Amino acid sequence: MTTTQNPMGFTCAPNAATPNYVSYGDLRSFVAYGLTTCWLGSTGKDVNEDCHFARPVTTDDVDELRGYFLDVMETLIGGLWKGDFEKGQGEIEGDYQTLIIGNSDENPGEEEVSLGWRVRLDNDTIMVEFADGGDGVALWLDYKAIDDRANVVKVMTEARQYVPHDPKVWDKLIEEAANLNLPTEA
Repeated sequence: MTTTQNPMGFTCAPNAATPNYVSYGDLRSFVAYGLTTCWLGSTGKDVNEDCHFARPVTTDDVDELRGYFLDVMETLIGGLWKGDFEKGQGEIEGDYQTLIIGNSDENPGEEEVSLGWRVRLDNDTIMVEFADGGDGVALWLDYKAIDDRANVVKVMTEARQYVPHDPKVWDKLIEEAANLNLPTEA
């Protein structure tokens, strides 16, 4: 499989906005946009086109960042479903994975850059931020976008096909999708 800029075919109507400007209620569109965010070039022809790191960015780096994004999404969604996380909790502390580009072994004397994803839970929306050592790119998702558990698994399964080193949805997310956590009456 060839790594491309827009593997899930993200589209945005001319009079609409992307999830870095407005909160999305459609999980598939949100995830599709998240995957495009991992492509660091602007035109889609060269992943390294706009980068000025100590070493060139590769499509393997893109695949790794996409895997990190999907890992964060699966952990976040599973945690919300289980009740480990809750609306308004703020920044979720976790063992976030980061891609380091340009350590001293690769290019002595050059600065390294740490790329990865982090999460903040606000009262009304979820922020998933691509941290690139600079300002970062915050993506916004409505909580209602993860209510349909079957759809979540479907979207994550589709997205995982674009991560060659880790193509399977987290088994704990699939297990939690089957557990509706219905309230019991006292």
